[in-house]
Amino acid sequence: MYICLCKGITDQDIREAVKTSGNRKEVFKKLGLASDCGSCFEEALNIVNESSNSLPQVAKSNPRNYKKN
Repeated sequence: MYICLCKGITDQDIREAVKTSGNRKEVFKKLGLASDCGSCFEEALNIVNESSNSLPQVAKSNPRNYKKN
């Protein structure tokens, strides 16, 4: 389903971006969500939050924050 009509971004695009992004802000920036009219912001945020919550805990962690022992 199209979430951002201005950029042609679908819910699946957002879910895929969540998998490879460190946080919500990065997802929005990477896809350009809510950068034009902004009407997609609330629905996009809901999808990002929902998708983030369904990832395993390891996938949610930012690998740059890991320290080698």
